[in-house]
Amino acid sequence: MKVTLLNQSDKVGGAAVACRRLLQALRRDNVAAQMLVVENTGANDPGMLYYPTPSWRYKATWMTERINFMRHEKSKAMRFAISTGQIGLPLHAHPAVIQADIIHLHWINKGYLSLQELSHINRIGQPVVWTLHDMWAFTGGCHYSGACRRFEEQCGQCEQYLNRPAAHDLTSKIWLRKKASYNGLNLNIVTCSAWLGAEARKSSLLKDRNITVIPNPIDTDLFKPATNKQPNNKTTILFQAMNLLDSRKGFSYLIEALALLRQKYPTLTKSVRIVLFGRADQKPDMPFETEWLGSLSDIQTIVHTYQQADLFVIPSLEENLPNTVMEAMACGLPVVGFDTGGIPEMIDHLQPG
Repeated sequence: MKVTLLNQSDKVGGAAVACRRLLQALRRDNVAAQMLVVENTGANDPGMLYYPTPSWRYKATWMTERINFMRHEKSKAMRFAISTGQIGLPLHAHPAVIQADIIHLHWINKGYLSLQELSHINRIGQPVVWTLHDMWAFTGGCHYSGACRRFEEQCGQCEQYLNRPAAHDLTSKIWLRKKASYNGLNLNIVTCSAWLGAEARKSSLLKDRNITVIPNPIDTDLFKPATNKQPNNKTTILFQAMNLLDSRKGFSYLIEALALLRQKYPTLTKSVRIVLFGRADQKPDMPFETEWLGSLSDIQTIVHTYQQADLFVIPSLEENLPNTVMEAMACGLPVVGFDTGGIPEMIDHLQPG
């Protein structure tokens, strides 16, 4: 059995991490699995394939999509909230796709796979599985819809992300393109969380599809409690995100909560420290001593960071099934998070979280 996993990046983003872990798990079970990506950040796992296109050409291609969207965006902060699915690579012609027994889609945006290309892949004739890592597959282009429920009927009149919402705005056009592209496709949908599966079943685009919930795998031989945790006279609170200042990740709520904690318990000032890892273009003032680790890529360093902490906090406002919660819990950390998305599927109130 040959399985080809399609994902935009080799290891950047939660979907890439989950897809790589699936690749590794399949290969450990002697499945001939390969992962075809276009963004090369040096993962180089066995079975990792890189689409043969110069990085400058690929970047120019997906930047064209972003530039086309800029005239529609409500603000610069919304620039990456919507993907149009108009631009992509001719993946159907790659040998790994042609020769696969199962084609397994993961995160396909950022100029990797277009809606039109879905039809070309479908014509190859192999079963197509699509694991959703956000809501994009069944919305009018947004990756998370917030409070908006238009995806249950038909997208359009997008006041959340577009500068000129209208009945036939960009989100309406993307929704219509998806409806046309999905027609006749043999799509088997997988969601990582029951929450995302329930949302997909309510959507007008996927409600009639076969939808299965399969949580992401994690290597518990790697992510495990420390056997030699270093002594520390301070309680370490850990927060991690690819972009710490992404509004969806709720960093502002963490700062607010820490400020309230310090105000209510001033004696904690000398006994609590905050550790943050991920990109941060600016460093806001923090209520407690804070260590900024920046973006971490070495897996052993990431595991060690979890192991040396006492508490993991995830203040995200919207999430699917975040890898960070599984990683923290596998390393023996209790987790505090909002009751949103797939987070409550991993932690039970006042028990492990």
